[in-house]
Amino acid sequence: MVNEDSSQIAEQESWNSKSKYEQTYRGVGTSCILVDFESKDKIQGVETNLRSDLGKPKFEEIMQAVIGSATVKIPKVLIEQEVDRLLSQTLDEIKRLGLTLDQYLASTGKTPEQLRVEYAQKSENDIKLEFVLQKISEAEKITVEEKEVDEAIQKAKDPKEKENLTQNRYMLTNILRQQKTLDFLRNL
Repeated sequence: MVNEDSSQIAEQESWNSKSKYEQTYRGVGTSCILVDFESKDKIQGVETNLRSDLGKPKFEEIMQAVIGSATVKIPKVLIEQEVDRLLSQTLDEIKRLGLTLDQYLASTGKTPEQLRVEYAQKSENDIKLEFVLQKISEAEKITVEEKEVDEAIQKAKDPKEKENLTQNRYMLTNILRQQKTLDFLRNL
């Protein structure tokens, strides 16, 4: 037990010595997510390279370059959970349209395996983007004030939506923080 604690302390110290854009997330057991993004200069360099090649880069291209420049190790179980969620959501949408899964697959020209692979790629990119944005927002000290959350809640169109947002303030705060981080990246 003592050896395990000392190895965890040594491991934590090694993480603390990494660049300011690196963070480790611990999950169940020994799985972890590592985000390593060297610096804001690297983000600006990526955007400069895109701009010189293409004129003004599209925002999606900047995001892909940022994701591609970051090292993010994600446990497979996390990706699989997101794939399952996306498949479930797709099945619900298919049912609402009055279609069967076979009809949907025939209309898209995909097999169930191809759909799962597509969703796995999407899930991995989405998770990477989420963690990279979180790390950049922490490093750049991008915050959301309570008044910004209150304003977002007040902009809700109906009382039920306002109530839902009020009950999920933490989630709303994270969404607003991600949006501010995306705006930060657009303005580099």
